[in-house]
Amino acid sequence: MKLFLGTFLILGSLSAWASESYECEFRGPNYLLTIENSKEITLKNNFKSYHCEKGFTHLPGTEVELTLLNCANNSNSEKISFYFAALSDDEIILSKNLVLSRDISCKKI
Repeated sequence: MKLFLGTFLILGSLSAWASESYECEFRGPNYLLTIENSKEITLKNNFKSYHCEKGFTHLPGTEVELTLLNCANNSNSEKISFYFAALSDDEIILSKNLVLSRDISCKKI
């Protein structure tokens, strides 16, 4: 019984540190989007790294709420924002604009 309880506690603590990683197909080098259970979100490749936070905005003229991913690069204060949509458990779409924007597909790895 003690062995079962110990195993359960160890597995429970490991899942608290679990994260999801997605490979995002940008023009140029792809980025790795990592979403930690603790709500820490990073977007990075070999050249740049951004710390991101989820935010919300309303579709103009409606009550529809859209999810935003607001990212900032600490080294040069560069900020970028993406509209964020989960298509499935394995795919996320990022978009810079609502209209005439190339969607960026992010697939779980």
